[in-house]
Amino acid sequence: MPEFRGWKRLKRVLPVLNRQAGWWVDPPELRDGIPIGSLVAPLRYDVMLRLEFFKWYQEHRDDYSDLTDLVAAAQQTSYYSWFVFSDCVRRARGRLLQDESLLRKAFAERVQRSAALFDSVFSSGYRKNTSIILKTGEHLHRPSTYRGCPSGKLVSGRYFLADGCHRLALLMRLGLTVLPHGYYRVRCFREFSPFDSTALLVRSGTVPTARYFKFLSRRYTVPHIFPDVSSFVDFIRNCRPHLLDEVRSILQVDGYWDDGTTL
Repeated sequence: MPEFRGWKRLKRVLPVLNRQAGWWVDPPELRDGIPIGSLVAPLRYDVMLRLEFFKWYQEHRDDYSDLTDLVAAAQQTSYYSWFVFSDCVRRARGRLLQDESLLRKAFAERVQRSAALFDSVFSSGYRKNTSIILKTGEHLHRPSTYRGCPSGKLVSGRYFLADGCHRLALLMRLGLTVLPHGYYRVRCFREFSPFDSTALLVRSGTVPTARYFKFLSRRYTVPHIFPDVSSFVDFIRNCRPHLLDEVRSILQVDGYWDDGTTL
């Protein structure tokens, strides 16, 4: 029997395919839902920027007569900063960043879709037929930024937000603190590294200090909310010392740790 010539190449490709192939799971521990704070913090500050946009849009949507004016105003908000650092820009390999007209067009389309989603939900209610996608892995690697570069954070969570970020932000705007079972699906992989948008956004100067620590509080100090490093760290040290190593690694990566910060 003649030897299959592509066998050596297939042996190289199969491990990659096995890592990328996923399957749907329904973890019993999530049957009562999953706290939204644990899906957002500490890795997905981009969801908070979406939430800020929806708040801004709700307050100002009647102030602008057409889409052009709305987009021009939105370009002055943190939502535009998020867009520049978002996947859709990076996946274009910098093409949008090199052409201002393309960037403005893409942002206008994003604003139009987000506004339409908001209007639909607030006029007809939230439809859960389009699930929010979470991901997990049999072997979880440390979080990574673009192109798989590890961010270095130590995170204890097992389920991570993957798709449906605008819808999750809208649910937060509606006041939900727990994502109900039936609103999401979970896809498991052999190996998985969750995406860390927070590290990128912090480096860009998009995240004010007070908002950053209120954001972390959603996961680590709930129901208490702290606006600064001192009060946040003091609470962790005194009330939740089992989180010390995790919090230290997060603050170090995001640049909020210095010699004066002690845990």
